[in-house]
Amino acid sequence: MITPLRPSRTAADTRIEVTTTADATVVCVHGEVDLSITDRLAAQLEIETDLRPRALLVDFDDVTFCSARGFATLLEACAHAHESGVPFAAVSAQRTVLRPFHQLSLGRVLHLLPTHEDATRWLKEV
Repeated sequence: MITPLRPSRTAADTRIEVTTTADATVVCVHGEVDLSITDRLAAQLEIETDLRPRALLVDFDDVTFCSARGFATLLEACAHAHESGVPFAAVSAQRTVLRPFHQLSLGRVLHLLPTHEDATRWLKEV
């Protein structure tokens, strides 16, 4: 019998939580960001951007996998936020996010902050 290396996950396994304060709206993603979740994430980021928060942060610190479509979703949300005048950044210190982010040179168009403390400092600057 073959035992899978990891249990299969579904979109239901990935959670998106939104927290809003006077300083920013934080969209926190827990789990895998793949094709099964990107439409839901894109819709949530569009809703939050359209509400015009002082800043929008996407917390990927609990993301265990991020597909190319997941990064494209972030880039599309970043462009929409920029057009709307909403400062936008992502937060993650996860290798599963950092490695492809740097390999794809996404830092030219998207702020990726390694810690929540860095995000707090960034918010004070915007």
